[in-house]
Amino acid sequence: MLSPFAFALFGNFCLLTPNFTAPQIAALPRQELKSCLPPVRRPDYTYVEGIGAYKLHTTAGIWQTARRTCIAEGGQLLVVNSDAEAEAVKALWVGKESHKGSANSFYAHCGFHELHSKGDYVTVHGDPLNKTGWLKWGPGEPSIVNENCGSITKAGFYNDIDCFGMYGFICEQPWEYVSFPTGA
Repeated sequence: MLSPFAFALFGNFCLLTPNFTAPQIAALPRQELKSCLPPVRRPDYTYVEGIGAYKLHTTAGIWQTARRTCIAEGGQLLVVNSDAEAEAVKALWVGKESHKGSANSFYAHCGFHELHSKGDYVTVHGDPLNKTGWLKWGPGEPSIVNENCGSITKAGFYNDIDCFGMYGFICEQPWEYVSFPTGA
């Protein structure tokens, strides 16, 4: 008999039994991964009931560094899925208008890109961006210049941006993965 299979999901330890194979795990829908230990409630994240937990990082970084930081925090780069979520994210900017080292504090890296095929935007999960439930580009966006990574504007619209540009970024922990200690 094989031992249980352990892996990481959104930076969290997961244990699947009985004896799942890697192809079986890859085929599982996210909601079936119930044995994953959810991230703990972080004091540096803003929690929005029924929507998610968010952190606007105001020290700039390139897109890949932003993605790694979010994973290390037990989350992912932001992917907006509804108007309510977009409004929650806009509220993060209040009082944080300046991002240290940023090329422009009006933008923040978020979780989509077109690195594989120009014009084919996908999320950090590999899903088509137009299938996420929310797709609102800013005026004139997406542009046709060499901007292959995703960002969101302070006004709450998507924008494509240079992957190597230094910008703030937004991490999220989707609501279904956020745990709350008793009495919290």
